[in-house]
Amino acid sequence: MNNHKLIIESWRDFLGPMLGTEKIKFDDNHDNFYYKEPYLASSKDNITSTDNLVKIIVDHPVAEHFMVRPGTMGHQGKFYNWKKFKTLNSKVEEITKQRDEAKRKKRQSREEQIKKTLGQATSESKLALAIINKDYLDALVLYQPTVIERDGRPRIIGMITVGETTGPCIPNTLQVRFSAVATKFQKSGFGTILYRLAAAHAKKTENGGGITSDHESSTSNSARRRWIAIDSDPDFYKRTTSKGNSVFDYDGKKTPDDNEDNCSDSTGNAAAPHSYGVSDSVLQIYEDLHAADIIYNKDNFLYRNDEFHKKAFGVFDRSYREANR
Repeated sequence: MNNHKLIIESWRDFLGPMLGTEKIKFDDNHDNFYYKEPYLASSKDNITSTDNLVKIIVDHPVAEHFMVRPGTMGHQGKFYNWKKFKTLNSKVEEITKQRDEAKRKKRQSREEQIKKTLGQATSESKLALAIINKDYLDALVLYQPTVIERDGRPRIIGMITVGETTGPCIPNTLQVRFSAVATKFQKSGFGTILYRLAAAHAKKTENGGGITSDHESSTSNSARRRWIAIDSDPDFYKRTTSKGNSVFDYDGKKTPDDNEDNCSDSTGNAAAPHSYGVSDSVLQIYEDLHAADIIYNKDNFLYRNDEFHKKAFGVFDRSYREANR
């Protein structure tokens, strides 16, 4: 009977030791359950109908299991017949299976679409985008899944990491912390591609968010030139606050009536005082590349996150050393 997000306690478990099953009375028409969420076990019981409890269970964003028991009435109590638990489980299982099947079909369709697209490309042009969360940053790693190097992992073209800003900085803006293109692929346009993918990542994961420069550490000259180019790139646009302001207000005095543009800057001269969004066409490319990563890594186990993350930062370290020779 038990499965994910299903019932972990039946009326026999709850009442048998106290009353003995021969003393239990049933009320088949009683349609309420007491329940507790696992992280609220010390709170008072909630009580709700079967249909509402089904909705709570299948839509809960965190809980995997619920503690439930029948409602009680009278001196010795009137309790659910065990069939009520079976009905509750069945309803949860039915909805869960329907949703799982819908997700499976959607993913299968997406995989077939990406495989078809990738199958039309040459092996050298096949790319994928890994997204690795570590140390409060999202690392986007663009790589060639069909080119395996001596370390047993795919060849990395470039990497870029984004993290939260301090202050609103126009809501849902992420700052670019690290970015690098492998030596073999420099001056081939991949630097611009990485920034576009970072903006698409912010748009996808931050409810329409955008990107800005590093406001915590100094920006290199090459990165500063990149932000200047982004400012006139037609694939990017300057995001605004709900009041229409597009420039960060670092001291809160330029637009005192607008708190959404207040942003903290520890560098003293941030490269980009704007939050840049990106077009939907770039977002589609981002989604296709990430889907390719899911397909390739799932089928071929190309990398482990920690190892690939380390390799990506190796690309950054080498690029940084070469730029400062």
